[in-house]
Amino acid sequence: MTATSPRVLVTGATGLVGSHTVERLLMRGWDVTCLVRDPARLRWLTGSNVRIIEGDCTLPGTIPPALDGVSAVIHAAGLTKARWAREYYEVNHLGTRNLLDACANAGNVVKKFVLVSSLAAAGPSLDGEPVRLLAAIAPGFPWSSCGLRRYTAPGTGTCSNYSAGLQRDCS
Repeated sequence: MTATSPRVLVTGATGLVGSHTVERLLMRGWDVTCLVRDPARLRWLTGSNVRIIEGDCTLPGTIPPALDGVSAVIHAAGLTKARWAREYYEVNHLGTRNLLDACANAGNVVKKFVLVSSLAAAGPSLDGEPVRLLAAIAPGFPWSSCGLRRYTAPGTGTCSNYSAGLQRDCS
C-alpha cells in the first residue's frame, strides 16, 4: 500500500468473516492492520500484505499499538460458542468496550467503527428481509447468550446502537 492509503484495523481477522473482510479491503486499496490473539492461526491471511499486531481485545494494553495510524476499525472478533455465558460477556461485551475505550483514548483519529455481530444478536429474519434496528429491540431479542453480549455492547448507552453490522461515525 502507499503512504496515502487509508489504514483500517480489523479484529477477528483469523476467522472466516474477518479474513474475507481483510481480503476485500486489500482489493480496494486499504492498508490493513490485524489485531490477532494467536499468530499461529494466520492460515487465511498467509501471503496477505497486512500488518500483524499480536494482542487481544480482552487485554486493553495490547490494543493501542494496533490503532497506530488507523482511521477506521472493523471489529469482527467475538465468540460464537463458549462453555459458559461469562465467556461471551468477557470477550464480546468487555472486549468491545476495551476496543471502543482505546479508540476514544487515541484522540480523534478513528473516524469509523464497524461492529460485526452475528445472527445471535437479533435472531433470524422472520420474513426474509434484513432485521432492522427497531425490530431487534423487540421482546424476545437477543436470540442467545452470545447475542446478549453483543447486543448490550457498550457505546452510546442504548442497545439498538449495536445491532448486527452497525457502522458508527466516531467524530
